Amino acid sequence: MRETGALVGLATDGDADRVGAVGDNGETMTMHEVVPLVLLHLARRRKMGGGIVRTFSQSVLLKRIADAHGLKLYETPIGFKYVAELMLREDILLGAEESGGIGVRGHIPERDGILNSLLFLEAIVAAGKTPSEMVREMHREFGEFYFGRRDLRMEVARGLDLVARFASEPPGEAAGYSVRSVETLDGTKLIFEDESWLLFRQSGTEPVLRVYAEATSIAKMEALLEQGCAFATDSH
Repeated sequence: MRETGALVGLATDGDADRVGAVGDNGETMTMHEVVPLVLLHLARRRKMGGGIVRTFSQSVLLKRIADAHGLKLYETPIGFKYVAELMLREDILLGAEESGGIGVRGHIPERDGILNSLLFLEAIVAAGKTPSEMVREMHREFGEFYFGRRDLRMEVARGLDLVARFASEPPGEAAGYSVRSVETLDGTKLIFEDESWLLFRQSGTEPVLRVYAEATSIAKMEALLEQGCAFATDSH
């Protein structure tokens, strides 16, 4: 990207159901940037309506954008099967998971990395801005949020025990920030005053404890991730 000066780099995984993007600055974009930008394009440029589905590890920005446009927000456990079930039952405009799977109205109730790559490219062209400019503009309107994730090798039983313990005996603070509430839809999520969050979830397919964070600054997000990993390893 940096060598060619390209506007955006787009890729899918092997079976082309997920999308990944590299921005004009040469940095990988998170799905907490790509998905909200696609939603804004569908709602504003295409004038489309319907419900929004976010999985438990997706962005606060989807909630804020849905609220601003009068779109009903649904939240599901992590896994696109939960999104697909809602798409089959309800009038859903967009459903997305953190790992790059997006489903959109008017297509199949499934992920399609090629279609979503084209939709994101359409959003960029329609905006007449670079992806980094679009992210900055979205942050100015809806608030800054930055996402990160760490995967810790851990036996499944131990990871499940940790997640359950964080739910029943949550810490009062993390990285110096007071915990406001706890949610347990899929794993244990600690929520802070500014809607930043820290999520612990044991993988259902491998011996990995996933630690996710979304926060109002990169420094805070990284601090929460560090604290989350320390919580997990210190309780060994």
